[in-house]
Amino acid sequence: MESYYYIRNARVDYEYLLKRFSSYSHVPNGWNNDFIYLSRYDDEQLLKLYNDYTLARYQQGNDDIKVFLKVLRWSHEILLYDEQKEYIGDENATNIIEHCKREKATVNCRQHAIVLTEALLSMGYEARLVCCLPIDVLPYDNHAITAVYSHKLAKWLALDSARNCYFLNDLGEMLSVSEIRQCLVRNEKIHFEYLHRFSKIASNSKLHQFDDDWYLDYLYKNFFRFYCSRINGTTDKIPQYFYHLVPTGYAETNNEQVFCYENFSNKTIWNTDNLEQFWSKPICKNRG
Repeated sequence: MESYYYIRNARVDYEYLLKRFSSYSHVPNGWNNDFIYLSRYDDEQLLKLYNDYTLARYQQGNDDIKVFLKVLRWSHEILLYDEQKEYIGDENATNIIEHCKREKATVNCRQHAIVLTEALLSMGYEARLVCCLPIDVLPYDNHAITAVYSHKLAKWLALDSARNCYFLNDLGEMLSVSEIRQCLVRNEKIHFEYLHRFSKIASNSKLHQFDDDWYLDYLYKNFFRFYCSRINGTTDKIPQYFYHLVPTGYAETNNEQVFCYENFSNKTIWNTDNLEQFWSKPICKNRG
């Protein structure tokens, strides 16, 4: 609850900073923009996940949005228990799911996002684990979600497996990560669309405590900057090279650095403030 009140009380400061650093560069720069998306055909662990949990059952029909939402709900509910325990283990979907079943406990937002992202990748969709960070150079808290590319809508859609929700504007349109940030900057309404919300949670569970007003405060805090892995596949098997999207004026861009902080040590990061390049359309590939 200490974190709950800290974020709520600091909302006005984070909102000011988000609006102060609201713009990005549109000038092409020197980074490679070479994101890679693995699938069950080139990642054995993703193939195991796909087969073990019969994810093919969600892939009927040609509407990618319906598939995304079915898998979102599956990834949330397979990890859903009345309490949360710290997870210390290999960061891949299979191990995380087995941990939750064994301990009868759920996990944090990062592990939720790993399960959803790897599930979508295994099915042949382009998906990224997105780490959402505040302005703080050494943040004590951040948020993790999944971005999956919809060829139907021609944009990256934001899915939050930890809260089992996606995001809509006033027109009922699904939002991308960058569109959510834009809504926050402009004080435009964001609707949280939940799928079977808290269906297995006891009424006295601490997981009920975070309401939508607090969640909005949380987004104002953590939608300042973002990073994604260059290679997207089984999370603990891929090289630790990240692209880091920052607003113009926040940090030096178009440079490579080694980031060392707690469990993020020895990860190479390329800073960019080019919004279009970071969220560009992925190279299309065949889906099984």
